[in-house]
Amino acid sequence: MIAGDDHNAESSVFAHQTDHIFAATLMPLLFPASIEDYVRFGLAGIALSRFSGLWVGFKAVTEVIESAGSISQSMLPTFQTPDLVRPIHGLNFDPDLQWPAQRGEYERRVLEERIPAAQAFAYANELDVTVAGGEAGGLGIVTAGKGYTDLLQALADLGLGLSDLSRAGVGVLKIGMIWPLEPRRICEFARGAKTLFVIEEKRSFLEDQVKSALYGLPQGERLDVVGKTRADGRPLLAESSVLSSTAVAKALLAVLPESMLRQRVVAGLQTLDTSPAPKQLSNVEMPVRAPYDVQRRVRSGALVQ
Repeated sequence: MIAGDDHNAESSVFAHQTDHIFAATLMPLLFPASIEDYVRFGLAGIALSRFSGLWVGFKAVTEVIESAGSISQSMLPTFQTPDLVRPIHGLNFDPDLQWPAQRGEYERRVLEERIPAAQAFAYANELDVTVAGGEAGGLGIVTAGKGYTDLLQALADLGLGLSDLSRAGVGVLKIGMIWPLEPRRICEFARGAKTLFVIEEKRSFLEDQVKSALYGLPQGERLDVVGKTRADGRPLLAESSVLSSTAVAKALLAVLPESMLRQRVVAGLQTLDTSPAPKQLSNVEMPVRAPYDVQRRVRSGALVQ
């Protein structure tokens, strides 16, 4: 099931975010960050649904779905079947399950069997992948979808790349299935880190799951998880509108410990601040808006139909 999320109300009456709706309906949700991800995650979603017996959601946002590009796809991806003990009745349709008399049993199967099966599939097929390795005691960045591309753009604007983060001991985990969060991968990534910085657009969704997954860590392994706010509660990334690469760069500066990398981020932001402002579009160059998004003036007392 594809959800076209319009985070900035580009062609909608209201800005909206469907992440929480998919979680409420117990539907795993994939969030591609690129055109290449659309191919792999699209096929992964079909395989995941067939394995787990669940409907699978696919989050599409304007910045990716309205882009174009060429990708190299010599062969279609294949997916591993998780090493999972399946219930005797299986994970898919069970003709012996009586409906609606056994709807409570159906709910139990979804929560206790199918959701864990979806998480096992995500782990076995690396839907969540570490794209930059970190160091013990350092910073780890967790992000997904457009948040990941915003991070890449922020680094590019600063004259940096993922390799610079890795050399500085900053790790990056790119999440593919944003609900339900697969717990083993995030725990492996967080092991030894001092702080995790979650980059996501709109209201907190991934960040809440990260905190929940790490809540039970032993006292000596606990760490700070920041995103919408810093560890002391001060705002960090906005919950409304959309993220920009500059906002991500400034937030990254706020969470980076004192280091050579932090100095390079400071220098990069200073360069951006002194760069000429982008040219404003004239009336002729303004993009055409959807008909229902145009405001018209009406004389007093006139009837509008």
